Amino acid sequence: ECRDHEDERVVWVRIASPALSPDADAARAFASRMASVIGVSGPHLSGVLAVDVHQGVTLFSVEPAAPSLSLSALLLNRTENRMNADELLPIMVQVQKALEACPAGRHHGEVRLERVFVDTQGTVQLTGAFLLAAAPPRPLATILRAHDRLRREFAPEVLTGVARESADFFAVGQLAYQALTGERACEPGASVPARLGGVGDEIAKLIAAHPRRRPPSLAPLL
Repeated sequence: ECRDHEDERVVWVRIASPALSPDADAARAFASRMASVIGVSGPHLSGVLAVDVHQGVTLFSVEPAAPSLSLSALLLNRTENRMNADELLPIMVQVQKALEACPAGRHHGEVRLERVFVDTQGTVQLTGAFLLAAAPPRPLATILRAHDRLRREFAPEVLTGVARESADFFAVGQLAYQALTGERACEPGASVPARLGGVGDEIAKLIAAHPRRRPPSLAPLL
């Protein structure tokens, strides 16, 4: 968390893992891919204010600070670490609107409990936009494979560098699964507990291992 000295607002600086930009050429290419989304934002999408490379190799992005708590923190404050569908629905509607603010052909890349922030009025900000979507696929895949919990939250195609909008839908499915069950993300294509009913049926479609088996939008889930 930092203060922007140009306008005195509070911002967040996200520093990419050195593994994602091991040399100057990789860092410059990474920054170039991020450059086209600078300024993209929406009522529920916390956009990228700036991207730069520190000392030749360390890429960082700057985004507006989001108010209040992440959805992950909100769930941790609950005895059962979960919420019901009625509570989750307005949050998911706003997450959908955040994704709709992404430019054509670009996806958010990191829809996770830790990136969804909800203020005291129930307004949602989806943070962390575009950084991992622009990351070099091979080192990103290496990092995700080393962290099993994290890997499950990303669509399988992220590991092969061909992720598109459908990867965000997969991530929304995993987010809904975690919020409604209090459990960690499941393996792609796994069965969903029957107690989730019709909502669970739609989550199961979203977390299909192959992107072609997923719905083309979040409308059925909502």
